[in-house]
Amino acid sequence: MTNEQIYRKWDEKLKQKHPDYDQIEKELLDAWMVDQNQPEIFWRLGSVVYSMSLDLFDTEEIKKKTIEAFRYVEKALKLFEENHLESFEAFKWSSITSGKLALIETDIEEKIKYTKIFLNSIRKCIEQRPNDQLVLFMQGRFQLALTLLTDEERKILKEKLPEAAEINFGDAEQKLRRSIELNPEFIDCYITLAYLLIKSEKASQAKAIVKRGLEVEIINKSDEMIHKELLKIQKTLE
Repeated sequence: MTNEQIYRKWDEKLKQKHPDYDQIEKELLDAWMVDQNQPEIFWRLGSVVYSMSLDLFDTEEIKKKTIEAFRYVEKALKLFEENHLESFEAFKWSSITSGKLALIETDIEEKIKYTKIFLNSIRKCIEQRPNDQLVLFMQGRFQLALTLLTDEERKILKEKLPEAAEINFGDAEQKLRRSIELNPEFIDCYITLAYLLIKSEKASQAKAIVKRGLEVEIINKSDEMIHKELLKIQKTLE
């Protein structure tokens, strides 16, 4: 079996509704022991470990798993770079993991560090596949995240990453709506768009988005928490 066939086998397993992440992680780690310089293994390990973090409740445990996933993906990017190659999937998972860490990190310097990595990776993703569902979602989520910063955090961000400090509600809304069109079963997009619409003073539209989000099937603990948050938003909008 060629490497490409092996990768396809893992990818098919990961596309299942309820993948056995523990088993896939074991298979990937076994493959890594055979060839420790294969970037295709590392970004897949990152994707698996990140997916495992979605079934955790404790914030510190989620952060720990996300950092682990991020480091796998960074290793993949380094290996691709050493071979003068680029990988959309590696940049996508770098965007996902660094973006998540930028959101949950409380230290402003760490937040900026991960934001910088996110911006570089998402830029590469946009260059290669601007209409990818997750790429669109992450751009919209980033805009919402900017609104959640304190005045002091926004000031520091503007000083260190001036290109990232501007908020464009219209562009973010458009990208999030398109992301939902491409994958109506992705609950994260509904809550992100709902909060964005509330901040844009579009309560009636937010209410409609919340209603649709509550119809999405719950797959993991992250979905469960988002579902509960959508219920809270629904009550405040009644």
